[in-house]
Amino acid sequence: MANLSRAERYKRNYRILRNTYNDTELARKARTWSDDRLYKELGVNVSNKKTPDLKYIAPKRDAYYKRKLDHFKYARSIGLSVNKAKKYRKYSKTRIKSSLTYNEQLSKPTNRTTREQRAKLWGAWSKDDNLPPDIEAYARKINRELGNDDYDKYGYVFSYYYFLEGGTLDDLDSAKNRRLADRIEKMVRPDPFDKYQVFYKQEVEIVS
Repeated sequence: MANLSRAERYKRNYRILRNTYNDTELARKARTWSDDRLYKELGVNVSNKKTPDLKYIAPKRDAYYKRKLDHFKYARSIGLSVNKAKKYRKYSKTRIKSSLTYNEQLSKPTNRTTREQRAKLWGAWSKDDNLPPDIEAYARKINRELGNDDYDKYGYVFSYYYFLEGGTLDDLDSAKNRRLADRIEKMVRPDPFDKYQVFYKQEVEIVS
């Protein structure tokens, strides 16, 4: 893409920002920022982008765009990466916070202490109806693969042990994650006589 003049770059940035967050004041203020700053502080990637047409956004959508920006900034303020902040900004702040804790836990080695921490976290999340979105998505994936209802107990029990043992969702097909899922599948199984019941053991071995 040909180099843009300063005026052209400001115009491009303004329109991309305006379309992304529906905030005229922010778009005017941030149009002069560097590409790196726009990405880190607002999650907007303008590098090598063409100048778009301005979108019409109905006034009734104002709250959606305000929340989108607010939640992105919140996610960044508590330490989430740009990619994860963009991923989680559509959720409530409590779920964004639980996602941070979830990711922090998975960055730790799996041992007796971290298993206990994860079990307590799961209990607190369940009590407050605040499971991290990634766990919810994985539970639904497991249930759908079996033809179950999205919120069937089986997917959540499976996800509990997967989290307890440090299974990650960024690369489900890695050898380690696949071995762990296979191990849990053998130990956690639906009751053949009642789809709402689940048989499971209290312990799952670490998969190295």
